[in-house]
Amino acid sequence: MVIKAFKELQRVFHKATGMTISYSDLKNEGSFDFFPVQERASFCKIIQSAPGGRERCFQSDRLGTKRAREKGSPFIYRCHAGLIDVAVPLIIKEKFMGTLLTGQVITELPNEEHFNQIRERIKGLKIDIDRLRHAYYELKVFPKETLEIAVELLSFIANYIIERENTLILQKRLIERQKKIIYEKEEKERLRKKMEQIAAFLKLEKYSDIDLHPRQKILKKVQDFIQRNYQHQVRLEDIAKICCLTPNYLCSLFREETGLTLHQYLFKIRMEKAKQFLENSDLSIKQVSYKVGYKDPNYFSRTFKKNTGLPPTRYRLIYQIKN
Repeated sequence: MVIKAFKELQRVFHKATGMTISYSDLKNEGSFDFFPVQERASFCKIIQSAPGGRERCFQSDRLGTKRAREKGSPFIYRCHAGLIDVAVPLIIKEKFMGTLLTGQVITELPNEEHFNQIRERIKGLKIDIDRLRHAYYELKVFPKETLEIAVELLSFIANYIIERENTLILQKRLIERQKKIIYEKEEKERLRKKMEQIAAFLKLEKYSDIDLHPRQKILKKVQDFIQRNYQHQVRLEDIAKICCLTPNYLCSLFREETGLTLHQYLFKIRMEKAKQFLENSDLSIKQVSYKVGYKDPNYFSRTFKKNTGLPPTRYRLIYQIKN
């Protein structure tokens, strides 16, 4: 399904930009079949027709792919002959899945000065210079800013396709796993109900009426305080003070009642609020970071990605696409 989606992406990208594009996955890493084959730049065909030319081109492709993979983001570079190429890594949850390669363009109008620089680059290749000059003046011209926008869009769509497919696979595995453990869950539920019946019969409760009410009251007071102050520095000593408890006892009580530490609960609230701001506002990532209590936007982005699997910018884009 991924291959089919990428073939459609190749067709649409070529139709929109006029650039050829190739997809190489992990099985065929370093091997690129450009689409459409017949529309590869004549300039490149002439270079590759010379003895040693094809190997130089392949080496440029491999180096560009390697750099993009190391960076973890699109890499725009000059090939050995002086044209602009782009390698777009496909990465999901820090796992490298393959590469898209496009380009074979120049970013300024053809001119003799640039062509002479190209001649210097390809010294040693036996090529008809007049024929190559003619092909050079036919190359597609992409201003740098336009090229960067096209590459950014290509990267986003390609990685979204990979991520969606990965999500479908994970969902399928989860369904299979749920089928295997459904009996265990039903058994636990049956035992829980049985215990409730026994407890009701014996009139037992987890805590006495005297003990239960204060605990709930303290728990609500802590949660309310964090809900009101999550955007500020929240100190354990301050929460303990308003509850008239020692910090150690408060931590123990809160964890017994919620299953979370105070730090985990504060983190959970901040991440929920961050998602709400990303989904329902136009605030910048920096502003969202400050809104939820992080003074360092870079640390916030890393923390958000670790929690959700996506950096804030991509989370917002995917949410907007889905909704």
